[in-house]
Amino acid sequence: MNNLTIGQKLTLSFLTLVILILVTGSAGYYGITQLNERLAYVTGPAWDTADGAMEGTIAVQQQMNAILEIVQGKEPERYEQQIQKALTFGQQAFDRVFESELLEADVITNLKKQVSGYQDLRDPILAKNEEFQEYDRQLQASFETFRSLMVQVEEFGDGAVEELENNPDTPITWDSGLGLRWSAADGGMEASIFLLERFYFYQLILSKPEDLSTYEVRLDGSLQNLRSRMSKLINHPLFYQTIPDSYDTYSQALAAQLAQHEQVFSRALTSFKELYLLKLNYDQKATSLLELTEEVEELGDATVENELERVQQLGDFTTQLLLGATASAIVLTYVLVKTNTFWSKPT
Repeated sequence: MNNLTIGQKLTLSFLTLVILILVTGSAGYYGITQLNERLAYVTGPAWDTADGAMEGTIAVQQQMNAILEIVQGKEPERYEQQIQKALTFGQQAFDRVFESELLEADVITNLKKQVSGYQDLRDPILAKNEEFQEYDRQLQASFETFRSLMVQVEEFGDGAVEELENNPDTPITWDSGLGLRWSAADGGMEASIFLLERFYFYQLILSKPEDLSTYEVRLDGSLQNLRSRMSKLINHPLFYQTIPDSYDTYSQALAAQLAQHEQVFSRALTSFKELYLLKLNYDQKATSLLELTEEVEELGDATVENELERVQQLGDFTTQLLLGATASAIVLTYVLVKTNTFWSKPT
């Protein structure tokens, strides 16, 4: 080094400093690049998976609640709008999960299959519910008409008995007319009781469909009793008379109402059972989908947490690397200055 001129020594020192600056800058660039990659991963695939799964869960729950409200007969137009909003929101959320590329192929395939299966039941449920609501309205109207007729029948039968009460001196025995009048009044009352009983069990089925099989047995029993009482009324001589302000006899009206009641009742009940099974299947698929999205969300959350830990470690490593490179540069600079000062002294 003694043979070097001062200019050469300065050039060498300058080059050494440049190298040290490059080393320090490279260390900083490496650290920043790695941090950017980790942060991009956290805010990209990992976040899309976790947040998309969470939003997908919310959308599924919103749609389930809206469908439940519709099935219960509450403002279908309002809740159908909520279903459409939840559908759009959920599709966007699940697309984020599918496009995140964080999940394995078989998990994505399973998730897509469950989302599709769950959504495929939405329209059939709404269509079946619309059908049932119409059949239920028809049943309600038929019941009111039937009930009104039974009131007339009861009043007619009671009137036949009251006629005797108003004429106590009229000679009559059970076999000569009293039994006939009594059976008309009593038969109308019993038929009304079994009609009301059927409607009561029908309402129980709507409110507790899980006990459907139990109430169906009791419905069948009520129907048999209703048929038995109605048969006696239809064939009762007193009910061959024409109903006031009508062309039909009581017997004809009773037969027609019984036939209509059985038809609309069976149609409404069958439609409700089909709706209940669809809803049950829908709920099962939705629950299964919610469980899977929960697993996906947990995977995304765990990935985010792991990556944040790695970011912290990488940040600490980069800081140490920069500090080490800077310290080395200071030490080497000091050594070069001292060396050049020593070599520059005249001998």
